[in-house]
Amino acid sequence: MKDSVRTRALLMDSMDEDVEAERRLMAQGLDPSTPMMVCNLEKNYRRFCAVRDISFHIEKGVCMALLGPNGAGKTTAMSMITGVLGTSGGTTLVRGYDVQKQPDEVHKDIGLCPQHDVFFPSLSVRDHLLCFARIRGVPRSEE
Repeated sequence: MKDSVRTRALLMDSMDEDVEAERRLMAQGLDPSTPMMVCNLEKNYRRFCAVRDISFHIEKGVCMALLGPNGAGKTTAMSMITGVLGTSGGTTLVRGYDVQKQPDEVHKDIGLCPQHDVFFPSLSVRDHLLCFARIRGVPRSEE
């Protein structure tokens, strides 16, 4: 058991170095054309901190995933990053647009695939497609 605790501590130390390197990189300033920058993102519910001080960037052409155990804050973080949920602090920029202040611009290029299917039982397949096309701003002439 002591070995697993020691291993976990070593992993945390190496993750801390990565986190610190990312923070230094972001503090130096990234190219404004960087597809996504998440800076000091936080979400608090009264006294409970669901997400604490997340910072990272995603370069063009990179596919990224958030991994972690249940309750780690992945869904909350993704909800804030996509603008579905407000933040308690921090900023997310997509192509230089602020998710909280310029959601219409951000939503042209970002989406969220939730853990559970979004399905409205009263709508047909065609109606679902039309609904989501309109949400994404597809003109009626292209439906």
